[in-house]
Amino acid sequence: MDKYAGGFAPINGFETDWNYRLDFKFTQELPGLGLTNKDKFVVTFDVENLLNLLDSEWGRQTKANGTARSIAEALPVNNGDGTFSYEYRPAYGMNIDRISNEVTNYYRSVWRMQLGFKYMF
Repeated sequence: MDKYAGGFAPINGFETDWNYRLDFKFTQELPGLGLTNKDKFVVTFDVENLLNLLDSEWGRQTKANGTARSIAEALPVNNGDGTFSYEYRPAYGMNIDRISNEVTNYYRSVWRMQLGFKYMF
């Protein structure tokens, strides 16, 4: 970002890391009760985001934060001679030396398991 100091950074010039996610599904058909000639049981086992189940740092879903607040504020300063100038300082809680516009979607980053049973006739 130093090369853009005093100017503008290009639109869409920066990207976030790739997001990786691996889901697993196991389906097994079992014979039914014999009430009809086509009845059967179906058992399913699903794991969403298997990578995060194996390691909490894997399978994290991140994105650029488009709703982030400003990193700097411009405050008017009275020069004492009837004129004003502006003083720039970091916004509350922000550090201009370390800017990260990437956020983790924790809902999509956790793993989930599901066991399902179905009877088809």
